[in-house]
Amino acid sequence: MPNLIEHCKSLLLQATLGVALSCAVMPALASLNDPVATLKSKAEPPAVARCLEDSMRKLRIPSEYIERERGANGGEVVRLTNPATNKDGLEIKIKPDGDASKLTVNTHGLSYSKAWRKLVNSCAQSG
Repeated sequence: MPNLIEHCKSLLLQATLGVALSCAVMPALASLNDPVATLKSKAEPPAVARCLEDSMRKLRIPSEYIERERGANGGEVVRLTNPATNKDGLEIKIKPDGDASKLTVNTHGLSYSKAWRKLVNSCAQSG
């Protein structure tokens, strides 16, 4: 009988942890495509995109992981994509804003570390 009680307690604990984990994870999954930062830059989109791409290359990230797209409206997108899985990591959308730019940063659920924030902020400031 004690084994049955312990088994029931174990099942109850597992169910409780499962519900708690689901409640913690679901909001995070729902916001994977939400931007983690929005910045303004005095530089035009091509200058900001060039800075981002050059900075990523200086980190010795292989070129097949770095994608840069030029939009018809003068905007640009710079992103890190895993070529093996085709999944995006860090993505910076740069849209024209008059003579300046507006940057939208998305990490697709990955961490936006202090080092990446510094790199993106630096390019937004200097272009």
